[in-house]
Amino acid sequence: MIRILFLLIIIPLTCCLAQQNYPKIWNVPIHNEYFTGRTLSLSQIKDSLTVKKGAIITIAGITGIGKTQLAKRYADLNKDKYDIVWWFEGSKNLLEQYKNLAIAINRLYPVEKIAIYSPPQTLISEVKDFLRTTKLKWLLVFDNIQKT
Repeated sequence: MIRILFLLIIIPLTCCLAQQNYPKIWNVPIHNEYFTGRTLSLSQIKDSLTVKKGAIITIAGITGIGKTQLAKRYADLNKDKYDIVWWFEGSKNLLEQYKNLAIAINRLYPVEKIAIYSPPQTLISEVKDFLRTTKLKWLLVFDNIQKT
């Protein structure tokens, strides 16, 4: 009689994330594992964002050319350079996403409390003020934002 023994090892997700040098605050959706090429575009994004703190870049183009995947890939490749990387989805409620970012900031940096239940403009202003004045390195990605 042959007995087969299966061993199941469960590693906490936080353990895995820590080994991969993810920022303390990170909510970027999983990127395409098979992403290849676009090295020039990735290099241009990196160069543009390292010029100064608070730099803004826009990746624009027609639907389906890979703008979202390019942004996800940049975030993943450069995750060790940031303390906060937050992904905003334009098709969802932005106020709720700002609130979730504020909650994450409050959890990790309790000295810098952001009033979660303040009026929408106040909440957004407090998040922006925190990011503007902190010494932390951060990246915000606004995906699927429609030009009006």
